This record gives sequence, structure tokens and C-alpha cells, in this order.
Amino acid sequence: MLAIATLASCRPPAVPLDTPREQSGVIIPVAANGIELFAPISEEESGYLDDVELTPRVDIPEQYISHGYFDLVLDFDAPEEQIIAFKFRDGQDDRIGLLLADYDPLRDGYFISWQGLTMATSLKTFVLYTEDITGDRQQEIVFIGTNNSGEQTLDIFKQAQSNAYGLQYRSIISIEADIEAIVNVVERNEFYNNGERNGAAYTISSVNQDLESENPLDMVRSVYTWRPGEGRYLLSYTENIPGSQVEEDQLAELSSGNADDYLRFISGPWIKEGSDQLLYISQITSSVQLAFAENQQSYLIMENWISSRNGWRMSMNLRNENLSHVRPRLTITVRDLNSLEMSITRPGIRAGVDFDFTMNEIWGGVYTRLLNTEGLNAPEVMSSRENKVLYPYGVNGLYRSDNNWEMFFSAPLITFRTQDEERSGG
Repeated sequence: MLAIATLASCRPPAVPLDTPREQSGVIIPVAANGIELFAPISEEESGYLDDVELTPRVDIPEQYISHGYFDLVLDFDAPEEQIIAFKFRDGQDDRIGLLLADYDPLRDGYFISWQGLTMATSLKTFVLYTEDITGDRQQEIVFIGTNNSGEQTLDIFKQAQSNAYGLQYRSIISIEADIEAIVNVVERNEFYNNGERNGAAYTISSVNQDLESENPLDMVRSVYTWRPGEGRYLLSYTENIPGSQVEEDQLAELSSGNADDYLRFISGPWIKEGSDQLLYISQITSSVQLAFAENQQSYLIMENWISSRNGWRMSMNLRNENLSHVRPRLTITVRDLNSLEMSITRPGIRAGVDFDFTMNEIWGGVYTRLLNTEGLNAPEVMSSRENKVLYPYGVNGLYRSDNNWEMFFSAPLITFRTQDEERSGG
């Protein structure tokens, strides 16, 4: 039976695609820009999630800040174990860690039997579940997230033989990928399903941009296989994915009619042809920024939709973050992988005028994608084009206020945390 738990500070908008058949727990946060982890949540699941309120089964050590509790079945005894996601309070490491609370029948209570660190840093973009990855009928802990560079991370922990009391785990693979890192789930045979034999181990693959190629669309896929003798996953082979194939697949996605696919494709920085005007679209923050010299305008995306009239295009109703009465409509038509046409209008402010095209005279036009600047916001992109340094002094570590909010500096990003939310940016 699938058990689902959520972070109290994160509104769960989705459930994992291709849910593993034997997983016993899952955490459902918000996916980051360029990473597709989820499908829409059903009304039945939404109602269930609203009723879930988990509490820690152990006292959390003072040096940790807990960020979620997940009741899971990791072995064959009762009751359930609990995994606690945490970060270090003193800022020594911004990675997400895991604590395992195991049940002690002698004391009739829980204790921390194991802790481990993942490669992920974002508390709003991770999936945690358990499944038999290696085929030996033991539940591995699978943790998929993103790091401060915007790369997808994948960590898998396997039960370890140890003289220590309680359940112990060890890392069997930990990878980062700038495009994707996935578990390749395959159907196992009836002998495995009937409990008669072990099954085939799943392979792990990561896809990264080919840095040795001049074509930014060329990719490299690395495939890892389980090696029982070494007790871990090892690189088996790599293969090149030509950019021409990638381009065809991406353009085909845009004509699928999926608004999320379209928004993900156009997310990032764009520069207007023949100008230094910048357009920056963020799927993570649901925002649009327009920047030119010292002028920067920031808008929230209130709603968006796509239409197929005269080619697939996306329309967005925006609201200015500072002037709430300024609510223009932005329309984007993708021309090819690296260029789009943008128009922006606002309701007419004079009698008899339906739309005001003044904004479009300034900002409308053809924009070209700025490559290799992912993770930068509009002012940083402008600064990088002018070879300027925004702030020449390094600030690192954790800073805490008297009002119980925290800021963690880890260049080039800043993470702001309260008891209710976490925000990251550069």
C-alpha cells in the first residue's frame, strides 16, 4: 500500500510519474525549472494529503533543522520506520541530510540509528521514496532533488550489514546531472513477483550537455549498472545523443498542447535582436522580468495558456509586482529552438481604446536565447554581458535574525528560510 507524506511548508501540487510499484513512501514538493517529476494530483489524493500531519518520532538534535517527516516501511518488522529530512543549523553544509528513526522494542520507543547526506540542496524540489532497486527484495532509499547549480541529483542508499544496533544504510550511487538523472524501471518476471527468486537490478542513467561539442544541444548519456561484488553502482558505458535528435524531440513537445512543457521550454534568459533588452521567464517563481540598462520590471504570471491558431503560442496574464494595477498580457510564439517572438499589451486606459500598445513598441520583437547563463536573473545576465562584477566580496555561511529567520549564503545563491517557507535565488 502506497503511503504518501508531505512537507507541511510545501503545498503538494503533484504526484510522481511512473510510481514505483513497491515504494512505501513519497514526498511531493514543487519541481524546479527544467525538471519534470510530476503528474497532476487527483482529488482523492489531494483529500488524503490534507489529512496527513506527521510529527517526529525522536528528539531532533540541536545542530539540525528538520524539514519533513516520512513514515516508511523499510524492513519486515512492525511498526514503521521514519525518515527525517534536515539541514545543518550552523550552515557548515547546505545539503539535505536524512535521519533514520528506527523502533527499539526493548525500550518501546524510537531512536536515531543512521544518518546520511544527499547531493541535493533545494527543499522545494525533491522526491523521496523506497523501492527494491537492486532486485534483492530489500527496500532502497531513493532521493531525487536539485542542487544550488540547478542540476538534478540522485542518491540511493542501501541497507548495510553492521554491528551497530538498528537499521543502517550506505550510499550505493550519488550523481548530479545538468539535464536529468533517472532510475530505469523495468518489468520483472513472474518468479520475482511471486516471491520465488530475486529480480534484475534497475540501471541508472544521467544525461548531461556534451561540453566537448560546439553544438549546445549535443548530449552525453551515462549508464550505471549494479555490481554486487563491489556493492555499488559503477559506470557501464556512455553514448552521445546528437543535437539534431534533441531538437526534433523538443519541438515535437511544443506541439503536444501541454502548457507546462511550453513554459519550461521558454524559461530562462532571452535578448532582443539588435538591442540589449532582456526577457527572463522563470517557471520556478512563475514570473517574468523585463530589463534594459537600469530599468527592470518584474511581473507575476497570474495565468497562462497555449493555443494553436497560426502556430502554437503561449499567452500569459501578468501582474506587476510593485504596481498591482499594471496587468499586461504577454504572448510568445516559438520560432525555433533558440528564438521566439514576443508581444506585450495592456488594457486601454483611454475611453474607446481596447488595448494600449505602448509597451509592445518598447519590448515587443524577436528574442534570442542566451546560452550558458542558466541560474542567472535578469540583472546578473546584463552584468555578465558587460563584464561587471555585481559584488566583489564573498559572503558565505548561515546568518540568523532575532525573528527566527535565516539566510544561507553559498555563492552564487542565497537561501532565505523561515519556519513556513524557503526561497533561493542569485
